[in-house]
Amino acid sequence: MRNQKAIGHVILVNLKKEKINMKKKYTVDEILDKKFAIMLDREDETKKIDVPLTQLPVNLKEGDIVELEFKENKVIFAEVDIKETRKEREKVRKLINKLKNKSTDLKGF
Repeated sequence: MRNQKAIGHVILVNLKKEKINMKKKYTVDEILDKKFAIMLDREDETKKIDVPLTQLPVNLKEGDIVELEFKENKVIFAEVDIKETRKEREKVRKLINKLKNKSTDLKGF
């Protein structure tokens, strides 16, 4: 069972209870006060963790996909997956354009 606590509106998983010696991908959902990144588990985006920005790559942005590895509740490996981040951003861009076009098409009604 996971140990969870709430900070504001975010449920944070206590990494001490997780199997943490493996690499796993996360999406940067939000950056709080230039101190923490709220990360969504790519396999189950209902699971969120907060990670100090000091343990993450410099110039990290919301929407970046990051591969992380933890040991003793600390990040020991962090790398932005540039290829996957670009692919996801392109998917979002296409979806936004599709929605915009549908909105434009409906204006004639």
